[in-house]
Amino acid sequence: MMRAATGDLRLSLLSRLSTDADGIGICLGLQAEARIGLEQIVATLQAKISLDTLFRPV
Repeated sequence: MMRAATGDLRLSLLSRLSTDADGIGICLGLQAEARIGLEQIVATLQAKISLDTLFRPV
């Protein structure tokens, strides 16, 4: 995250990966060959979310 000239926070990405199940699995470090279920993806994401990274709109 970076602060823009207007003072707003801005998310800047260095690279992109696919947002299909295989791409999300690779991002999360899951085995790409295995079929990844939505429940497994959600559980892995929730385990990585802390209060510091939780999105809280004003």
